[in-house]
This record gives sequence, structure tokens and C-alpha cells, in this order.
Amino acid sequence: MPLALGREGHLLAVLLGFLQFFLNFNFVYAAEHYVTSGVVAVVFALLLVPNSAFAWLFLKHRITPRFLLGSAVAMTGVAFLFVNEMRHGAAAPKDVAIGIGLTVLGVLSASSPT
Repeated sequence: MPLALGREGHLLAVLLGFLQFFLNFNFVYAAEHYVTSGVVAVVFALLLVPNSAFAWLFLKHRITPRFLLGSAVAMTGVAFLFVNEMRHGAAAPKDVAIGIGLTVLGVLSASSPT
């Protein structure tokens, strides 16, 4: 099979690179101005959750109840981490919220269904 990309292949590659590399890394670097890199890393450990949700939404992959329960437990733990960061972190709660929002945008762009 030929390895040359057509126009659609190049457009898809540009979109994939833009979402998964350019936006993802810029959101992460911006988030680390507001929260510690450890918090950002823990949120990125949840990358499997949006990946699975997008696989269910676009590819009709099945999500098991066990996966949903495990995801809920993991997200609850991360939420407690956010509460602790807002209460006892070096940054103001507003800045922590901005950092968390940027991190979530980074996770979503890294798991984009291109």
C-alpha cells in the first residue's frame, strides 16, 4: 500500500497535531502557572475516562458498570485533591479553579476524537 497522504490525510494530521500537541501542551503549561505540576499530572492520570467516553460516543464501544464505578471513585479522589489545593494551596482559590479548568481543557484536547 502506498504511504503517501492525500489532502484529507494531511488535514487530519494537522488537526490531530493541533489538538493533541499544540493545544494540549499549551493548556498544560498555562495551568502550571496556577497549580502545581503534581496536580496537573494527577488530572492527566484520568485521561482514560474521556478516551473511553469518546470511544463510546463515536465508536460505540461498550463501557462496563465496573469501569464507571472505578472512574467515579477516581474522579472523587481528584475532586478531594482540588478541595485541598483550594483550601491549603499557595494560590488563591480563583487561581486554582483557573488552573484546574486549563488542565481539564488539556486533557480533553489530548483525548480528542480526530
